[in-house]
Amino acid sequence: MSACSRCGAEFSCGVVNGASAEKCWCMALPTIAAEKVLRDEDGALQNCLCPECLRNRLAQPASN
Repeated sequence: MSACSRCGAEFSCGVVNGASAEKCWCMALPTIAAEKVLRDEDGALQNCLCPECLRNRLAQPASN
């Protein structure tokens, strides 16, 4: 299990869990620049986000 770096929720990540033959759930979402997803509001790097936080981040305008 992985923990969301935004909200702390636990979620399954196909890559982290060693299921390299399996695609992770995040691969079904649109591809965006890693910097948009992996930086918080203060600019600090984050680890993976849970499905809800990643979808929320994807919904934010590109300038954020």
